[in-house]
Amino acid sequence: MELCDFSSVMKIIRDYISDSRALSQSDLMYEIFASFMADDENEEYDFDNAQVCRWMNGQAAISPKISKYYQDKEKEEVLVNDVYNNLIPVLYDASMCVERLHDLLMLDDSISHMIKSHISEEYPCNTDIQMASAIGRTIYFIIQRKFVKHGSDNELAITEGKQSPAIATYILGCEPPLPCRFFVGRQDDMERIHTAFFTGNIVILHGVAGMGKSETVKAYARKYRKEFTNQIYIRYSGSLKKDIADLDFVNDPYDADEDSLFRQHNRFLRSLKEDTLLIIDNYSESGSSDPCLSIVIKYRCRVLITTRNLLHSGEDIYIDTLPENDQISLMKNLYGEIDENSEVMEKLLLSVHGHTFAVELIARLLRSGIMTPEELTCRLDMEPASMPSTDKITISKDGTSTRATYAEHIRTLFGLFDLAPHYLEILKCAVTIPYDGSSKRYFARWLGHNDLNTVNELIELGFFQELDGHKICLHELIQDLIVAEFSPGINDCRTMLSNIQECCTYHGVDNPPFYNEMASIIEMVLMRLKYDDKEFLLRFLEDAYAYYDRPYFHFEREFFIHVMDEIVKAGVGTIRDRILLLDCKASHFREMERYDDAIRYEKEASELITEVTSENALLYSNIHANLGGMYLWREDMESAQKHVEEGLRILKEFGLMYTHDTITQACNFAIMYAKLGKEKEALRILTRTEKYVKDAGNECSLDYSMLEEAIGAVLIFVGRKREAIDHFIKVLKIHAELYEYDKDKLWDIAYRLSEYFPNKKDGLSTLTGHCNALCEYKL
Repeated sequence: MELCDFSSVMKIIRDYISDSRALSQSDLMYEIFASFMADDENEEYDFDNAQVCRWMNGQAAISPKISKYYQDKEKEEVLVNDVYNNLIPVLYDASMCVERLHDLLMLDDSISHMIKSHISEEYPCNTDIQMASAIGRTIYFIIQRKFVKHGSDNELAITEGKQSPAIATYILGCEPPLPCRFFVGRQDDMERIHTAFFTGNIVILHGVAGMGKSETVKAYARKYRKEFTNQIYIRYSGSLKKDIADLDFVNDPYDADEDSLFRQHNRFLRSLKEDTLLIIDNYSESGSSDPCLSIVIKYRCRVLITTRNLLHSGEDIYIDTLPENDQISLMKNLYGEIDENSEVMEKLLLSVHGHTFAVELIARLLRSGIMTPEELTCRLDMEPASMPSTDKITISKDGTSTRATYAEHIRTLFGLFDLAPHYLEILKCAVTIPYDGSSKRYFARWLGHNDLNTVNELIELGFFQELDGHKICLHELIQDLIVAEFSPGINDCRTMLSNIQECCTYHGVDNPPFYNEMASIIEMVLMRLKYDDKEFLLRFLEDAYAYYDRPYFHFEREFFIHVMDEIVKAGVGTIRDRILLLDCKASHFREMERYDDAIRYEKEASELITEVTSENALLYSNIHANLGGMYLWREDMESAQKHVEEGLRILKEFGLMYTHDTITQACNFAIMYAKLGKEKEALRILTRTEKYVKDAGNECSLDYSMLEEAIGAVLIFVGRKREAIDHFIKVLKIHAELYEYDKDKLWDIAYRLSEYFPNKKDGLSTLTGHCNALCEYKL
């Protein structure tokens, strides 16, 4: 520790002497020891500049003549009076000077509590005479105490303010604990921490609970211990003020309260330099930040904080899942009897999604529990977060050793039951977010929120992880736990599902990222949520199926149909629902080019409509349009024409032609008319539908793209290739905007359009040339 001696005291005093009152070192001695110099016995004494410099640098003890003069106790007041008259007036901030001298005094563990109490009797000081008393008594003491020469480089660095004093014997029990003996990996993370300290002094290690943040900082402290003069470890208790006050300084007064201890300890911590590492482990905030955090992040020392929260107070480093090799090493370290290449090992790690704490739990359970690896794998496959087992596992975490079952440990770790109800409602919906994330803007809008405040709060609380591209995800193990503990159902997510269902009615005006994301969420809805309102779910899936009825969603369509089929078989729904189910099956088989099956289901659907009304006219027309297309593929022109004309008749009869809901049908009818040799009728239908879309202002939409593609296809049929290419170029431009000029996507579209050309190769060459030109123009 830095000694409270003549050299260190004079350095502080000189720091607060105003430039306009600049005093040389010798002049300062004349002012402080004025009474000594005025005494007749010392009339021949003078201050030698070189000698005074050695006193100031701690290289020599102050003259015995001076110390002898002031050895009588009554001379203390004489010295105080000289400080009041000669020194206080030249200090530009005497109060701060006194504070620093007080800190120096209090932090010197070689001075007794009684002497400290005497010197600081007037502290805190409010008047000049009180400040003079504090300074004078300090000087009186230091000229009497035994001299210790400042000789080492470290002492010089401390004196000059370049290095922190060593605190190992001054703050008891402050060293970071060693990482657990089973600790593996995290070398890259430790390197990232160390690199981050080159650009700032605050590093925040954050991430999902149980990933190993605490063990990582302990390992970091051990790995880089030689690069720090001091390391101070604080395990957060809920109050930084209390934690700092509870640091065990050797000279703490026995009767000091928390406020005074905090003031004293905080002043000392503020004085530490960049060669000191302060670790605050397991910091957590719920609702509002700890008021002392803003004080700590202003320290000059290096501060390393582990937390579940996203604090935005320094360099943020996210601690993610351990690499698979390290997960295997951890399992072997803890259990030791499993083949690292075995299928069981792979399934065990996969079942807990590689979560570090869960991996440790299952390893300890295998070592001390009754289950075999195969039995444990089976149970985890069924319930990864709430796996039933009465075997108790002893775990030491965050300084506390607990003994509980696997499920109890997992439940305690995430503390979901401590969350506010509105957060829980969001997390119930969040189990439908795909593992690779979802746009947080889309998610908030589907929840019915007008802003991102609540979603951002869950990010800051450490539940949501923020990914690139403004996306969020919820760790798989947290999803498993929410499903296990709260069994979220359709009714819990009704607002979100209703908003998604509404989006599924916007045929032709979606954008690809939104489209693909919503498909993944719908799939998660079916796999994660409880079907507690089957009728709503059936209607939801009917709209979703129509929205995703495209070739590249084959598996999603098949899954949708299976769920709808099971619901209808259970007696839920009306005749319309049965018709829609048959129509969905028919479209699915049509995409698989199984036309006989497709026609069979479509005919079954049409037979269920015994009377055409305004409520079912659109559905009836659509079924006949589909049948016409299927017969066309089978080159049964007579049957195809019959169904096409029947579909058009119904649309005209009920005034449904040229509306948004019939755009797809109009395109299908037109192409079928063209193949039936009625090109003029086909173009008339398409141009009138095109005018409707233009009037609605939807010229950059998939609806308009579909019309342009259909017009181009009809023109190809009648041999007007040049005009057809112009329409196909419009299709490419629309998709270029929608897909953000993704060349691969545009080439896929060009390949599809080339199918209309008699010479597919020539068509593809022409269209891909336009794809390249579009992308180059954008660049």
